[in-house]
Amino acid sequence: MEFVIGGAFQGKLDYVKEHYSITEADIIDGKTGVLDITQWEKGKNEIKAINNFHLFLFRWLKEEYPIERLVEQILEKWEDMIIISTEIGYGIVPMDALERKWREKTGRICCMLAKRADKVTRITCGIGTVIKEKELEVVLIRHGKTKGNEERRYVGTTDEELTKEAIWLLSNKQYPKADYVFVSPLLRCRQTASYIYKNVEAEVLEGLRECDFGIYEYKNYEEIKEEKAYQEWIKSNGTIGFPDGETREEFKTRTIQAFWCAIRKAKEKNLTKIAFVVHGGTIMAILDELSNPHEDFYHWQVKNGDGITAVLAEEKLDHIHFIDCETLENENL
Repeated sequence: MEFVIGGAFQGKLDYVKEHYSITEADIIDGKTGVLDITQWEKGKNEIKAINNFHLFLFRWLKEEYPIERLVEQILEKWEDMIIISTEIGYGIVPMDALERKWREKTGRICCMLAKRADKVTRITCGIGTVIKEKELEVVLIRHGKTKGNEERRYVGTTDEELTKEAIWLLSNKQYPKADYVFVSPLLRCRQTASYIYKNVEAEVLEGLRECDFGIYEYKNYEEIKEEKAYQEWIKSNGTIGFPDGETREEFKTRTIQAFWCAIRKAKEKNLTKIAFVVHGGTIMAILDELSNPHEDFYHWQVKNGDGITAVLAEEKLDHIHFIDCETLENENL
């Protein structure tokens, strides 16, 4: 259920129609709608929204309907309902006893709806401000090992496959579940996603690919340790970027853009658990930017096949836990 609240004549109904593609035929109105909720959908389209919910409360109160029970029945029967109500708790306390009781009852019911709602939006001058949103569980998994990983090479743009050992390991472990998967376009990530999330829809996002290591692509430390440019990169703690490659800031910027693109898609699909099957650098970039409490880039290094679980709340990732592939239960248990 989603709850839309605001003052009188602030454009609440127009906002809902515009943002949810709802028509008058999909709405029941507290001014004129029948009080018996069992009659709401007879001869009508499926109801998607209740407008002027506060007026239903007034009319139910006046006719001595069991309001709390009715509200529970509405929430149970119409789980995806959008409820629109005007705030009436401000201003002078009414002299009329019924209106005072209505004001109190509406305030208490709206508090309950806000607590139970997946999303709460306040409307002011036709502009919606989301003041509560459903938390989203996020799983970040680094792809399994490749030959380049075993040889401790900088594997960025090189599109190599997983080792046989990695495939066996990924195929036989129980990873955290997900309703949808976002994946780097590189083969090692797509393979990893196919073994961990066999029956889950996956979407490739170009921006989730690994950092471009430039002239050091597929080299290891022993091969480049004497080069001056590489020594300068080491001294900068990896911030100055690779010759002919990406700087850390360039890499982080496009990674975070891709992450938020995925989050928008997940919210549009009303998903609650999503996974990213990506690269070690991608995970480090995301958590360097969004971890709460914050830890810097290198704190978030994970091994191949390992990962991190977190909860996205208020545009930050918190409740963060590391996933150790070796300790995961076997798939056949």
